[in-house]
Amino acid sequence: EETINEPFLRILQDPRGVLQDSPRLKVINSALKHNNLDSSMATLCCDIIQKEFFLYMEIPEMARYFGHAVQALLEKTYEPLRRISAIAFLKEFVCCMWDQTLQDDYTLPISFIGIMDVGEFDGEVLIEEINNFMTVDNPLIESLK
Repeated sequence: EETINEPFLRILQDPRGVLQDSPRLKVINSALKHNNLDSSMATLCCDIIQKEFFLYMEIPEMARYFGHAVQALLEKTYEPLRRISAIAFLKEFVCCMWDQTLQDDYTLPISFIGIMDVGEFDGEVLIEEINNFMTVDNPLIESLK
């Protein structure tokens, strides 16, 4: 059964395949190519993708796509819709991480209890992956920090 957010998760892994399979997404991608990624259209697309397609994902599910999203930021040549989807995904990933780890009392340390080992999910591997990507010298990674 296909989930509603699948095309935007798949585009992180296989942008060409998704754009070939979806004429509508191909049109959106073409329109984004003709505009700057700093345009209002790109911002609107990013916000819609974040809030409509990634909002209800949990950390274990998001962890599977984290590396793909970061790689989309690092590519020198890219499909605009992939880059925007990656930014939307990472914005929601950061929000989800904060929501899961911050205590009600902000003076308490960040707690990873409850998200580190959910089912087959290994939170320590995710933290290591995040730390590794944060060492990359790239302006988009800097803005993610």
